[in-house]
Amino acid sequence: MNLSHPSKLCSLENLIHGLSISATKNSSYYDQLIQSLDIPLDTIAPYCTWNERSYTRNLVHSTDLYELLILCWQKGQASPIHDHQSQDCWIYVVEGTIEETLYQPTLHRDQRFILRETDRITYHQGDKSRLMNSTRAWHSIKPLSQQAITLHLYSLPIKKCHLYNLQTGQLSERKLNYS
Repeated sequence: MNLSHPSKLCSLENLIHGLSISATKNSSYYDQLIQSLDIPLDTIAPYCTWNERSYTRNLVHSTDLYELLILCWQKGQASPIHDHQSQDCWIYVVEGTIEETLYQPTLHRDQRFILRETDRITYHQGDKSRLMNSTRAWHSIKPLSQQAITLHLYSLPIKKCHLYNLQTGQLSERKLNYS
């Protein structure tokens, strides 16, 4: 595998090997890797944990340059509206169907920070998404199927993020952890 043309990746081990080839944060290369993914559920299953109350964040591998997670969702669970601390994020849908809702920040007349919904995108098994490195990148995710499993790659590990509550307009900060 080289930096210009990664081959088809059919396992987490191959993806981790591909990620380790680049010695620096390389978003265009990470994008190529994610686009080449075709990982079957049976290779992801050892990283899956489920919780009745909330989706789970399961660490697969982390370095100073990236963080690779498996998120497990059940119908009715959703991520809060959040940012990624200006990091790129790629999502690969391993199983099920998810909906990503995108938001754009604006300033209200009284100088309050508010978000407005800009798009809703449905992703099915095998689909890929990328949230670009931007302080303006906000989204939420929820499963549309009974269960969904998604693989998330962050271009640098994310230790905390900002949350936004649409009902109250309040911003908060959350320290991220693993399930």
